Amino acid sequence: MDGPTTDVPGAAQRPAATVDGRSVAPSVRVDLPPQPTRLVGRDDEVTLVATLLRRADVRLLTLTGPGGVGKTRLALAAAEAAAGAFPAGARFVDLAPLADPALVVPTIARTLGVRDVPALSPLEAVAAHLADDTLLLVLDNLEHLVPAAPAVEALLSASPGLAVLTTSREPLRLRREQVVEVPPLAVPGADRAAWSVADLAAVPGVALFVDRAQAADATFALDEGNAAAVAELCRRFDGLPLALELAAAHVRLLDPAALLARLERGFALPRREAPDLPPRQRTLRGLLDWSHALLGTEERAVFRRLGAFAGGFGLGAVAAVAATDELGVEPLDILVDLADKHLVRVLGGAEPRFALLATVREYALAQLESSRETEATRERHLAYFLDLAERGNRADMGPDEQLWLDRMQLDQANLRLALDRAIASGQTEREWRLIAAQWFSWFAQGDLRRGVERIEAALARPYAAEPTLLARILDGAGVLAEWLGDDERAKARYERGLAAAREAGNAAIAAWLIGRLGSLAGNRGDPERGRRLNAEMLALAR
Repeated sequence: MDGPTTDVPGAAQRPAATVDGRSVAPSVRVDLPPQPTRLVGRDDEVTLVATLLRRADVRLLTLTGPGGVGKTRLALAAAEAAAGAFPAGARFVDLAPLADPALVVPTIARTLGVRDVPALSPLEAVAAHLADDTLLLVLDNLEHLVPAAPAVEALLSASPGLAVLTTSREPLRLRREQVVEVPPLAVPGADRAAWSVADLAAVPGVALFVDRAQAADATFALDEGNAAAVAELCRRFDGLPLALELAAAHVRLLDPAALLARLERGFALPRREAPDLPPRQRTLRGLLDWSHALLGTEERAVFRRLGAFAGGFGLGAVAAVAATDELGVEPLDILVDLADKHLVRVLGGAEPRFALLATVREYALAQLESSRETEATRERHLAYFLDLAERGNRADMGPDEQLWLDRMQLDQANLRLALDRAIASGQTEREWRLIAAQWFSWFAQGDLRRGVERIEAALARPYAAEPTLLARILDGAGVLAEWLGDDERAKARYERGLAAAREAGNAAIAAWLIGRLGSLAGNRGDPERGRRLNAEMLALAR
């Protein structure tokens, strides 16, 4: 969230009239559209935005965030809360129907009842109308009309008592602009083993789902039987309010567990629209179509290629997988543009990393699959992460080992996806290379059982592997089995790996595997054999 989150000491406040202790002046005209449902989970954000609007030094405040996050609802609630600081009240202007930025000021004029004056431009007429007024103007849905930003600035300069609250998926980039980013609602963390029903009900994302589910079915209640499914649905939809509302509307037909099962099987939810919303917001797909239509050609190309990623990704990965050189764009520039439009999330970390919300990634992937770029993009993804894994593997037991283990951990989702891709497309050599390069990171991360399953599945399929590659995989199979307490399997894998290393004439791997067998023998109560094998390992290594 950009900008201050509390009052700045000494910042001048707009004086608010009060009626019965409430900050609403009796003469204030609050001309804001009524909302059919209550705002859930946004108390802190409403307080923040209303506090900023009351400050005399905040003249232009923009709420940004992804489509469906609830910017309009938050703007209306905050404007109503702050209206008492504006003697002329608060007015709302819906800009969504407009396609021409030149129509923004004339639309404001019509909303304010300003008639055309032959001698004045629409901007001059509005400024003259507001000359002695202190008014809060809510400009909703400005993202597709950003070229009108200079006109908004000119109106503010000509109208000293005017304050503007805008909603947009990207900032207007005006110097006086104060930006507040509206995040998705908080959802239950997957790391908590057991959430009580009471704790879950207090999480904003869950509270919204339950509220909208009860609107669809008055008998719905959050309980022990459905709490886990509701929590997972909230996580699945990243706390995006519109997605949660659309999902909750289905509870009359499908309980939360059935909704979740449908999503996990890759089925879309039954189509359900909210006819009292603008057309683009009636379905999540319509909302994303609207955002996608605002992108330029290069932005669209990079955006759909980002659908090939799972989890987060860095600049190097974007350059390689999205082929930004081919498009003639800088990866950082295009990612910043997409982040400004809230189609890409910026993650923390020492190096820039980015991600897509799950719902946005599904849309990007659908765009990719409808293009002719799917196979080429997935091949670039596989090639990049195979190279990453092998570079990390070469760093094992060196001075940069921990650095690479951390990097591999960050990209685990992409490495899993690359391995799945290699298996599904029958690229067995790449599959084996990925396993050989990754098994040590699986070991370091404690992912032992999954690692064993991956390796044993590869070994079970017919493939005449190059002996050194076979020895490396068998080394990993033995280590993971040993740490799981399966000494017999570990011994068999080490011995088979040693035979492969000797066949390849690879003394380094052979020495390593002899040492593994020596350690295993010592741990199994045969110290004499362990000493003999370790001496053999040392001699071969020298």
